[in-house]
Amino acid sequence: KSASVKIDQIEIFGNNGQLIFEKRNGIIDDYTRIDLSGVAEGLYLIKLITSEGEAIQEKITIQN
Repeated sequence: KSASVKIDQIEIFGNNGQLIFEKRNGIIDDYTRIDLSGVAEGLYLIKLITSEGEAIQEKITIQN
């Protein structure tokens, strides 16, 4: 049986460290979609914060 992790906050940062997207205190489930169609191609950092306060960070590449 796998444990489910609840995500409370999503942040996405540009390569200059600027926050370009943030979602918190909303409904964030296994299939949350984020519209980044207006964002330039490149490397970004996504940060997920769980209900237990754990921060998970991954690099993502956006290609249009």
